[in-house]
Amino acid sequence: SSYKAGLRRGDIIVEFAGEKVTNSNTLKSILSSKKAGELVKIKVYRDSASGGEYIEFDFKLDARNQ
Repeated sequence: SSYKAGLRRGDIIVEFAGEKVTNSNTLKSILSSKKAGELVKIKVYRDSASGGEYIEFDFKLDARNQ
């Protein structure tokens, strides 16, 4: 579902659900407080040949394995 939302390989998540993401542990912590089916905003940095850009996506969380 991340691909359907518009995320691509190489995107760097810089904000998740309005909170700044500085490393994978921060992202895991934020994600653990969310529920499946919840809609969150994700902001990523995407590098390209013409220069990088920040892109925002609305993303519906899937159920995750425990």
